[in-house]
Amino acid sequence: MLQKINHQLGISMLSALQSSVVLPNNKKTYSSEIRRSQPTAMVFLIDQSGSMSETMEGVGESKAVFLARAVNQAMREIISTCTRTEGVRHYMDIVLIGYGGLGDGKTSSVCWQGELEGKTWVSTTELAATPLGSEKVTETKLVHNVSKTQTKTVKYWLSPVASSLTPMGAALEHASLLLTDWIANHPTSYPPTVFNFTDGAQTDCSDDDLVEKAKFLKNLHTEDGNVLLFNCHISTSKKEPIYFPSSRSELPVSDKYAQLMYNLSSDMPEKYAVDVATLRKTDIPTDSVFSAMVYQADDAALVRMLDIGSRSQRTMIGRDK
Repeated sequence: MLQKINHQLGISMLSALQSSVVLPNNKKTYSSEIRRSQPTAMVFLIDQSGSMSETMEGVGESKAVFLARAVNQAMREIISTCTRTEGVRHYMDIVLIGYGGLGDGKTSSVCWQGELEGKTWVSTTELAATPLGSEKVTETKLVHNVSKTQTKTVKYWLSPVASSLTPMGAALEHASLLLTDWIANHPTSYPPTVFNFTDGAQTDCSDDDLVEKAKFLKNLHTEDGNVLLFNCHISTSKKEPIYFPSSRSELPVSDKYAQLMYNLSSDMPEKYAVDVATLRKTDIPTDSVFSAMVYQADDAALVRMLDIGSRSQRTMIGRDK
């Protein structure tokens, strides 16, 4: 599979794939048990554009550093979930896709480093065995839905990068190409989850084009349901995060980017509703669904989105021998 996707090339390849995508029926169960013989997949889309070098208020570090720390923490928690007495089991395939960064502003690239460089999908077993290095970090964790911090030495896989433009369209195309192939080999698996972390608007396509690319991605599916696309807008301000809105009216009406992110994000399946409503301290809506997005995210909000977005997978991991 291609390690780097050019914007125009990606459009051509996705157009060729459109005829092979079959829309799922209305039953979206998200109930397949995750086993070594039937793993799931997780994709992290990492905005590595120049604006990610901006310092986050109240955090004292750049958005790129903050995001890398959060993604590394998520991967450590995934490894912990996949660990049994005999070691880490292959319950998930993971890929990191960076957009912007050291590229030409038009492409996205798989951004594994060290011994994993050149690979695309990495199993949880291989991930645990092949970190890029170790570092001392202060992590934010959720304990009974309350943020707690602790400092410790941990493994990491992603280094912060902030340079160039924001080819988000290329990143969505890249994820679609990889997942089309992955789903063909895992047709009965729990559906893949995609997390897109960004601090600003795309620079490689129009808003309408971006929505179409996201729609293509969200229409990909296994027999157990559609790919879920979570979008997280990282903010430098101290404005209150907006978690998983159940209506676009919860977002600033005059903020076109907030409205765009709403259009990009998946409708969250019913099984997520209780956890989201608990986080939001609201009732479960009866005439709408929660949207898989967080807007104006600070450090705690990003951790909460990752927790909600991966909680369902964690509960579906089996106890196969």
